[in-house]
Amino acid sequence: MTDRHRRRSLLGGALRGAIAGLVATWIMDLVTTGMLEGQSKETTERERAARPNGQSTVANLLDWIEAQTGTTLDGGQRVLASQVIHYLLGIVPGALYGA
Repeated sequence: MTDRHRRRSLLGGALRGAIAGLVATWIMDLVTTGMLEGQSKETTERERAARPNGQSTVANLLDWIEAQTGTTLDGGQRVLASQVIHYLLGIVPGALYGA
C-alpha cells in the first residue's frame, strides 16, 4: 500500500466515522426526546437535580469555554454554540474511531 493510498484510506475512514457520529447523535436526540416525553415529571426532576450546576453537560462545557476565552455569548449564539458542541461530541470521536 502506498503512502498516498494509506492517507486516502485514513481520510475516508475518518469521513465515514464522522458521518456515523453525526447520524448517531441525531438518532440519539430523537430517542432521548421520545423517552423524556414519556417519563414522569418526578423522574425528569430527579434527573435535572442530578445535573452539575443544574445544566446539561454541553451547557457546562460552554460555560467553561466562555470563562477560558473571556467571551460571553448572547442567547441566540449560545443556542447555536450548544448545538455545534453537541454534534461535535458525536462527530469527532466517530472520525477518530473511523480513522
